[in-house]
Amino acid sequence: MTPSNTISLNDSMMTLRKQEFESDLFGRRIALLETTQLDISPATRTSFDHFDLVQAKVRSQDSTAIDQLTASGFRLCEGEIDFELSLGMGSESQPPITAPGCRIATQNDILSLSKLAADCFEGRTRFRRPWYSEGEARLMYSTWIAKAVRSEFDDVCLLIEHEQGEPLASVTLRRMQQSSDVRVGLLAVRHSSRRQGLGMSLLGAASAWALQNGGNRLRVATQISNLNAMRLYLRAKVKPAGTSYWFYRQESKAL
Repeated sequence: MTPSNTISLNDSMMTLRKQEFESDLFGRRIALLETTQLDISPATRTSFDHFDLVQAKVRSQDSTAIDQLTASGFRLCEGEIDFELSLGMGSESQPPITAPGCRIATQNDILSLSKLAADCFEGRTRFRRPWYSEGEARLMYSTWIAKAVRSEFDDVCLLIEHEQGEPLASVTLRRMQQSSDVRVGLLAVRHSSRRQGLGMSLLGAASAWALQNGGNRLRVATQISNLNAMRLYLRAKVKPAGTSYWFYRQESKAL
């Protein structure tokens, strides 16, 4: 049986949605289990077998869903914490909305930005072994940032560069379609340039871009294992808004 791009399960309470970007990029059939109410039956488990990898994201407090996923062959991959920052008049303290030396990235920056993203995120996110190889993780983030520069995935990529034009840090941003929120996609600072305030400068530039484009709230998520990112957001008065877990179910094969 060849699965369609979307499979409804259990009276549409759950949907298996093929992740086109990841599937095409990695040459594997990858799906996301979307739920309004989790009820994994034996028939549902059979549907999982049509994909090489099935992802599921559940709220960390939903113990029933977590138990069902683990009983159905899913493994915990990573925890995630969402942060949000109100912008504009009347909002609480926020990063400075000016960032000297920060500009919008262009096509000419793609090669150097792709290397920056691949180096910064390798092994540090949910795209990791045993579900993704190191090469796939590097490909994911180098492709993501290239698409952001072209406004094909996120809407824009902002960068801070060295005097010689080498990128030191970057952030990608996307305006959410059904709200006035702006979401941070990738925020990367070169390893040798950390602890110099560049992360705070990027948040300031992101806030400025969001305000200029009609946004009234900045949203960002990071892994619960990324203590440096969480410290940065808390220093910037970005408030925790929720926590969740990523679970993966994969057909057995070595990467």
